[in-house]
Amino acid sequence: MGLGLSKKGNKSLNDPKRFVVNGHTYKIINIVGQGGEATVYQCEDENGYRHAAKVFYFSRFPPQQLRQRVDGFLKEARILRYLSGRSPHFVTLVDYEYKPSENVGYMVMELGTGCLRQHMQGLPLNDQARNMFWRQIVGILKALEDAQIGNSMKK
Repeated sequence: MGLGLSKKGNKSLNDPKRFVVNGHTYKIINIVGQGGEATVYQCEDENGYRHAAKVFYFSRFPPQQLRQRVDGFLKEARILRYLSGRSPHFVTLVDYEYKPSENVGYMVMELGTGCLRQHMQGLPLNDQARNMFWRQIVGILKALEDAQIGNSMKK
C-alpha cells in the first residue's frame, strides 16, 4: 500500500497494513474510496475503534508541486479540526500528521456510514429526506460563514 515505515517506541512497524499517526497505530481494514488527491481507508485503532483514514500520497505528484500539495493538506486538516466542533454535520477529525520521510499525509477521521452519492442514486428524495438534507446543508453553510471560510453568501 505504500504507507511507508513507521515506528512506535522501539518497535518498528514494517507492516504495510499498519500506519502510525502521532504515536497512535492504526490497522487498515479496507479501501473506502479513492480520488486524485488521496485514498480513504477504513481502519481500526489500538482500542478497536473504527475510523476513516484519508491518506495523501505526495509522491504521485511532480516534485515542484510538493510544497503546494503539502500546504493544501495541512490547511484542509486545520480547517477540519476547527470545524469539527462547530456543527454536528462536519466530520470529526481525530488526528493528522504529515511525514516528510514517507512523503505521506494522514488524516484520521470519524467513520461515517454510506455516502451522499449512495443516497442520491435512484428514486427522487421524499419530502422528509429532502428537508433533512436541506437543514444540514444550511447548518454547514452557517458554520462556514461564521468561521469566515469560503465566500460569504451576503450580497
